[in-house]
Amino acid sequence: MDNKISPALTDEVYHQDLELYRSVINNISEFVCISAIGLFLFSNRSKRLSKKYLKSIKYTIYSAAE
Repeated sequence: MDNKISPALTDEVYHQDLELYRSVINNISEFVCISAIGLFLFSNRSKRLSKKYLKSIKYTIYSAAE
């Protein structure tokens, strides 16, 4: 018996793994966005610090969209 894995099966597993990694990255990005928004809303810091939070939120959203 030949124990070689067919290329089609390998591609299928690769694409399933890729989808799993993408969903994990999206979940992490959503968590980071929600955390950044929460920090922004509940912080009593200066406006300068709030602008940094907004920039980090924008960066996270744009990087998650890619």
